[in-house]
Amino acid sequence: MADIESAKTKLIIEAGNLKLVTETHMGTVRDIISLGRMADAIPIVEAMVSAELILRMLKQATEMAVLPNCTMFRNEEKGLFRLVSNLG
Repeated sequence: MADIESAKTKLIIEAGNLKLVTETHMGTVRDIISLGRMADAIPIVEAMVSAELILRMLKQATEMAVLPNCTMFRNEEKGLFRLVSNLG
């Protein structure tokens, strides 16, 4: 996940995949996560988010929704719901 202190990460959802692109002083970090069976129903979305927040929330949340203006994280079992504004 690159430099979690300051890096902005672009999340791109398209063609059934979640693509993560982070620009750092050492170069570009890219990763792709398949969204599985429901992928055809997911629209194309792009969002700039905090790499630090994504890393922290991936340890707590079981669900994530990426929208153009915000990202939502949820873990129903833990009673967690976090709505975070995206970065520009």
